Amino acid sequence: RDYEFSKELLPVLRSIVEGFLCRITQNGLIRQFEEQWNFYEWKPRLNGFDTPEGTEYDCLLNAFVSDAFQCYAKINEPIDLEESKKYYEVSKQLNKAIHDAFWRAEHLGYATYLQEKEPSHELTQSMMMFCNAVPEQSKKEVINTIKSKKLIPCSLSMTIYTYEVLLQYSKDNYAY
Repeated sequence: RDYEFSKELLPVLRSIVEGFLCRITQNGLIRQFEEQWNFYEWKPRLNGFDTPEGTEYDCLLNAFVSDAFQCYAKINEPIDLEESKKYYEVSKQLNKAIHDAFWRAEHLGYATYLQEKEPSHELTQSMMMFCNAVPEQSKKEVINTIKSKKLIPCSLSMTIYTYEVLLQYSKDNYAY
C-alpha cells in the first residue's frame, strides 16, 4: 500500500526536486528566491524581513533542499534505484558545498548567511546536522555549539530538528 502511494506521488515529488536541481549554481549552492519571502521561522534574520543586505545564498535553504533530495531518494528507492542513487549523490555534493561556504571553523559552527562571520542561529546548526552536511570530525563541536545557549534559539515549530539531532548525537541526554 505504501509502495502504491509513493508511486502515485512520485511525479509531483520529481518535479519539485528537479526544480531545485536546476537552481544549483556554479558554486554548488542554491540562491535565495528573488522577490520572494524567504521565511524560515519567527526569529531575527530568519523571518524574511531583516535578512542581511545583499544576501544571495543562505545555509538554511540549501540544508532544507538537501534533506528534500535525501527524502526523495529514500521514497524512490523501491521504484527507481538509479534515480535514488543520483539524488543521494546530489545531496552529498550539495552538503559539501554548504559546509565549505558556511562553516566558521574559528567559531565551531555554521553561519546562516555567507556574509556572517560567526554562527548565530540554533536552527542553522541543527539543520546542518539533520541533513548530514557536517563532517564526522566536526559533529561534536557543532553539538556543543547548539548546547552552548549562545545562539538564537529555535521557535517551537522548529525545535523538532534540534531535538532529533540532540537525541541522535548528544551522549548526555541533553534533549530530554
